[in-house]
Amino acid sequence: TRELGAQSQRLRGDIAATNAAITEQTAKLRANAEQQKQLAKLRDQHAKSMVHTGMAAAGSAALMAGGNKLAGPLRSVVGAFVPAENSETQLRASMMTNTGAVGPEYKQVLDLATRLGDRLPGTTADFIDMMTMLRRQGMTSKAILGGLGESAAYLGIQLRMPVTAAAEFASKMQDATQTAEGDMMGLMDTIQRAYYLGVDPTNMLQGFKNMGAVMPYLGKKGLEASQQLAPLLVMMDQAGMAGEAAGNAIRKVVQLSLDSEKLAKTNRMLAGEGVELNFANKDGKFAGLDNLFEQLDKLKGIDSDVKRIAAMKKLFGDDSETHQVLNTLMEKGLDGYREVVAKMQAQADLRKRVDSQLKTLSASAEAAQGSFTNMLKDMGATIAPDLVLILNKLGELANSIG
Repeated sequence: TRELGAQSQRLRGDIAATNAAITEQTAKLRANAEQQKQLAKLRDQHAKSMVHTGMAAAGSAALMAGGNKLAGPLRSVVGAFVPAENSETQLRASMMTNTGAVGPEYKQVLDLATRLGDRLPGTTADFIDMMTMLRRQGMTSKAILGGLGESAAYLGIQLRMPVTAAAEFASKMQDATQTAEGDMMGLMDTIQRAYYLGVDPTNMLQGFKNMGAVMPYLGKKGLEASQQLAPLLVMMDQAGMAGEAAGNAIRKVVQLSLDSEKLAKTNRMLAGEGVELNFANKDGKFAGLDNLFEQLDKLKGIDSDVKRIAAMKKLFGDDSETHQVLNTLMEKGLDGYREVVAKMQAQADLRKRVDSQLKTLSASAEAAQGSFTNMLKDMGATIAPDLVLILNKLGELANSIG
């Protein structure tokens, strides 16, 4: 009985332990089943999401490809308009008064740049930038419209200078020579004639800057004086002198020839040679370049090198560049000067040369490309307000997404 009681007690304990184990396993199975259910649901959702994502990506790629295809012509129009718009903005800023307004000349200058862009190699934006450069150099709108703008463009084309560099050069030449606005094409013509005799634009500009003080002695200024002095620069350039040095030395020769005290001492030195120098007329003014050559020819005719050099030093000083100019003028003489003048006059004028250059295939192609770009620019101007609105909306959309 005691043994049966003990077994019965052990059996009840085993049954209780077994029931507890079954309950625990059932709970674990239930939890596992729930996890599997959740995983299956997540996998299903992920698969659907990936399908949608792929469809969206494919759709976006298609839209981008289509958009690029549609935007091609538009991009050309905008690409032509934007540079011109930037150039116009700079020109407007250069012509703006203290009230923030621009005068009617702005439209006239803009129209001039457009005409030049249609006819000459280069775009309208290039020539608008040229007009802005002229304004930056202190040139008035009246001067630009009076001939400076067109002459600078022609000179740039002929001398193969960037039009903005040509504008800067032309404005500085006008200041150096005091040339009237209406004579600027003539001045640029004189420059290109000297260019084809070997004088580069930099030497020409530096020469006239230092030689400008001679113009009042000639009784002339501007184009007429420049036409008389340019051959002198050609002669000095052919002698190997830089423009700056040549212009300064020519100025010294003319000014010192009118120094009455030095001239009197020089003439006393030359009294025994039967030579009397006189560089002025009866009114005490410089008697001109022809007379200058005539007087220097008298010095050249002195047989004694000692007396000739002493006389030159007494009157003109001992500067080596001044003596180089004197020696060149005496060697070439008036005939040499007139020969240079004849060579310059025998050349084609600036307009003829540019017109001839414009007939070449490359120039025609470049001018045609410029005209086409101008057309695209005008098309861009018509849609610019709408594009601004679209871009602003896109900017707002980007900000809201961010």
